[in-house]
Amino acid sequence: MKTTMIMLGVLGLLASGQSLAEELVDPGMNSIGPNGQLGNTPNPPWVLAASRGANLAFDDAASSEAFADVDGGGWGLFFKAWMGNPPWDPTAGSVNAHIYQDVPGKPGVKYTLTGWWGAEYNYSGFVTPGANTIFALDFLNGGGGLISSAQLDLEAAGLGGPNAGLNYEQFMVTATAPVGTVTVRARGSMLDGVFNVDPGQALVTDAWSLVPEPGTALLGSLALLGLVLRRR
Repeated sequence: MKTTMIMLGVLGLLASGQSLAEELVDPGMNSIGPNGQLGNTPNPPWVLAASRGANLAFDDAASSEAFADVDGGGWGLFFKAWMGNPPWDPTAGSVNAHIYQDVPGKPGVKYTLTGWWGAEYNYSGFVTPGANTIFALDFLNGGGGLISSAQLDLEAAGLGGPNAGLNYEQFMVTATAPVGTVTVRARGSMLDGVFNVDPGQALVTDAWSLVPEPGTALLGSLALLGLVLRRR
């Protein structure tokens, strides 16, 4: 009788809690803006960490813009690569900008991160050596230290195209949280952005989603049930 009750309890938990649940708050990035410059301060639930050259407090690396909207929520995020080594200040240094959100994570669970990205044909990530765009799942321990990271190089994955316009496409990163994971970070990074030919050098993103895969949680729960039954 006790064994039956345990099984029913586990199955009930699975049925109620292991659906494809969205982990991100404001996945449409509509609470970031509007039109605000973002610096190294939290913009709950999203955070943007930015720098330019040696300036770790640079606050004009990205802004929330209506033209970058994909999901109809009103706003998307515009990365300002052109603020790196601009003609009016060529000694300023390149721009690094990281937009991210942290959510609680569980070891052994497979996570899938999707998001829409677009870039114009003169974006520096296409033409400047060292410039790059990364879409990533980072797994952090209880102290906030990085355990591992699954990264997608968006240029190599087909970001943008030869035509004018933003050429929005959806990209995906999938990874299983390693042992010790306490936090999963959904992150997008513009690395070494610099001024290129204007116009046509925008990088934009919007409409992210982070979901755990039910199958991995199911296997973990069944393993727990097996241990209970074995002890009996």
